[in-house]
Amino acid sequence: PQVFDDVRALNAATNVGRARAAAGIPLGEQGLLTITSFEAAGIDEFDCRLIEILGQKATSVLTRLARERQLRASEARFRGLFEEAALGIALVNPEGQIVDANPELASMLGHARESLQGQHFSAVTHPDDQATDRSLFREIVTGERARYELEKRYRRKDGDTFWARLTVSKHRGPGEAALIRMAEDVSNRHGYEHQLRE
Repeated sequence: PQVFDDVRALNAATNVGRARAAAGIPLGEQGLLTITSFEAAGIDEFDCRLIEILGQKATSVLTRLARERQLRASEARFRGLFEEAALGIALVNPEGQIVDANPELASMLGHARESLQGQHFSAVTHPDDQATDRSLFREIVTGERARYELEKRYRRKDGDTFWARLTVSKHRGPGEAALIRMAEDVSNRHGYEHQLRE
């Protein structure tokens, strides 16, 4: 710890008047932890060791609290992006079950968000596209690939189908492992291409 010998420097650093001696230890960006003595005897070795121990504990707690604040802010940003995205997004567990779906995906599929939770992603995939999607998904889960993109057909709740460009990757976040599936409706483009071919 820093021991202040100059009483004026001590009083300026601690904002305490009439102090005889003090020992301080910096707490990173959080400031300075000090022990101040108003006695003529001043600060001894025990006081210095005590402030070192208290400083280490305080720094550890303050660092943990700062990390928790950063994590909450990061989670709030992710949640905001997830909720407001113009793409359909699903968080899916490694078994392929939908853990959460954003409002856009629920709207695209004609489902309530809650009704999608727990369903396997293939339940909303056109039968002709299920095998390819499952195979690529398995490769991400096993680590053979980091991501994949695929144009596939989805089935809405009413039975209609639509084309979407799907991008799947691992979701690197706190908590249990998840994969993120993002779908963009490309039905209009497919319709135009079909008309051009005719």
